[in-house]
Amino acid sequence: MLASSNGYLTKNNFTDVAIGAINIIWPHFFNGCNITRPTDEWLLQVGDWEEVNLRPGPGEGKYDTLPHVMGTLTKSR
Repeated sequence: MLASSNGYLTKNNFTDVAIGAINIIWPHFFNGCNITRPTDEWLLQVGDWEEVNLRPGPGEGKYDTLPHVMGTLTKSR
């Protein structure tokens, strides 16, 4: 399975294959953007955060083809 952009693994084989196929050409058109990168997981690992407020995009669920992570991370002092 592929990790989606919000770090969640999809449980739909068709979606995994579709995302993987799209991601072959996607970075060439969107300045290196990678739709299989678990950005939220990477951000959580790079520092100590005082406050973590991350959530899926509005109306998005586990079967969305291009899910998003939205929110804020506040550095520890």
